[in-house]
Amino acid sequence: AVDAAGAALDTAGQALGPASTDDFAAAVQALALAVRTGAPTPGDAIRALAQLVTYAADGSASGAALTLQAESVRLFRRAAAAQLVLAAADYEPLSDADAEAVRAIVVSALDAAISEAGDNGDDELFQALQAMKAAAVADINARGAALPELRTVSTPASLPSLALAHRLYGDIGREAELVSRARPRHPAFMPTSFKALSE
Repeated sequence: AVDAAGAALDTAGQALGPASTDDFAAAVQALALAVRTGAPTPGDAIRALAQLVTYAADGSASGAALTLQAESVRLFRRAAAAQLVLAAADYEPLSDADAEAVRAIVVSALDAAISEAGDNGDDELFQALQAMKAAAVADINARGAALPELRTVSTPASLPSLALAHRLYGDIGREAELVSRARPRHPAFMPTSFKALSE
């Protein structure tokens, strides 16, 4: 889907002219949408779109071509930022720290777009992006407030992950969660200090 959207964007770019700007803008938005919906998980979509919102053009354009290039880059970044907000809405954070990290990514992307809109005197877009940022932050904050905190687990000696899962949560079914957070060389020998959910 991303390859097809990229090819369609290339075609729209080749045909770009005064009468085809809407087609080009639609192709840009379709590419950002394909990146989000084509990602295996919302977390993967956030990581991909976080890179796309920092897109910078290569080359040494000048004159009208430089203006067109600059406006195209802004369009790419805005489309990616909008899809990033939607990906963040779909994402289920595992802890308050996880929610904070996602919020920071979204705020950084939107702040950059808001600054560009302000610098260009585009008041309508500036206000729309401000409203989007406020809604996204409120949503992430509300969902993150109900999540457990990450805490540091320290043990005097290395223990098996199953024993730690039982000791921390009374549930050996959460052993895989501990292993994924601590990343031990072997689950039978967990590190003596690592981060885990408080509950």
